[in-house]
Amino acid sequence: MASLDEKWKAVDKFKSVVVDRERDVFFVTEELYYLHSGREQLRGVTSSCDYRLTIPFAPHLFGSGKTTLPEPIWNPSRRTFLEKLKRASLLSADLKELEPTDPKERNLEWAVYYLLIKAACSQVGAEIFRKKEAFEMVDMEPSNLVPLLRDILRIPSDQYLLLAFDEVGVLDTNGILFELEKNDKGVIRPYNDFFGIISQLCKEPDLFFIVVGKSKGLSIKNDVSSVSKVILHFIFLSPLDASSIVEFLEKSLLETPTQVPVCDVLCSSSFSVNELADSLLECTGGVPGLLTRAVNMLLNYIIARNQPFISKEECLTCMNDYDFRRICAEPFVERILNLDEDRRSVFDLLLMMALYRIPSKVDDRLTSESFLYDAVTEMGLYRYPIDENTFQVLIPKVFVGIFKKDPSVSSLEKILLGSLDVEPVDCFFYSKCRVFEGIVALRLVLMLSSKNRNELRE
Repeated sequence: MASLDEKWKAVDKFKSVVVDRERDVFFVTEELYYLHSGREQLRGVTSSCDYRLTIPFAPHLFGSGKTTLPEPIWNPSRRTFLEKLKRASLLSADLKELEPTDPKERNLEWAVYYLLIKAACSQVGAEIFRKKEAFEMVDMEPSNLVPLLRDILRIPSDQYLLLAFDEVGVLDTNGILFELEKNDKGVIRPYNDFFGIISQLCKEPDLFFIVVGKSKGLSIKNDVSSVSKVILHFIFLSPLDASSIVEFLEKSLLETPTQVPVCDVLCSSSFSVNELADSLLECTGGVPGLLTRAVNMLLNYIIARNQPFISKEECLTCMNDYDFRRICAEPFVERILNLDEDRRSVFDLLLMMALYRIPSKVDDRLTSESFLYDAVTEMGLYRYPIDENTFQVLIPKVFVGIFKKDPSVSSLEKILLGSLDVEPVDCFFYSKCRVFEGIVALRLVLMLSSKNRNELRE
């Protein structure tokens, strides 16, 4: 008999596709157009001053679809601007590879410049410039860097170039690697320095930016993060709904010579792709990374036994197995399991918000110095957008088992987790169960009388 580890494997079995990014694509394209039309103001060519630099910014969590976001943007349908955008060249730079670089060892701007140069060389398979040679060519001027990037990428001067920065969350927050500015309180905010560099590059013609990455310690309000010349427009990256998951399953192909659609491998004549999509949505909440991992695990299981699922009940039984959920969720819950007590203190609050679908604004504060939006990120949870400024907390069901076995989780939190695990979740949400109303009332009393009182709880 196969061991549990052999039964549930997360080995990649298929090549996934990007689906359901229409709203995000429209939003990002709109912001890129505003930069295009307002660039002369940035350069001081006109006397008008009503445009503030806007950069699409996606500070999200592991598995939310950040890195793949730039891909579908190259499918727009507007006129002159969008026709050129269709032919744009994309250059991706991973900030995990950012490091102090000679000859300006602790200068963040030069490190970013050299990272872009290395990324451009790697993208076209060219020999990477030596640090001193590149420094002399660029001379720390944006007007020198951008033509050099174009030469490396072999694109004309009037072709749009989109620079996509990934993993912005890894920026040095202690000022150890780079010399960074401090505010009046002596606090270092590396995002200010980074976006200051981007704001200067934005003055160069036909150049556009997207910044994505896991947000860690980033205050989301622009006046708090004090990037005085830049407005950051946050991209929500919605989880997938059932119809989008169906599209995902039908278009994603098995990594075999025959390239069979994933749904054909998992589904039988008595178990439809729509039922499979509903099951995956119930389990993963539609979070792209979780969805992909769950599908890989189901594929490994089905291929090993050489028989597809015959019913929704059979599929859900597999996904409700504790070891399936544990292996599926492990990479995603590491952050929350390692948080200190102070940061964990809002877990009960977020549980209730997820269970009762209580909406929150992006600028709702937990305390005078912290925001609920940031707390969701720091806890390793997810957000479901309602509109540009409103979201709901999303806790995928695959997390529940691991959370319930965590010794630091209270008894009442375990009860709330159990309620969140009701299947389907709408069964609980639309019920009028007095027992749960009583639990919630008790929970509110305990929260309001706790030492961790704050405005949002009250």
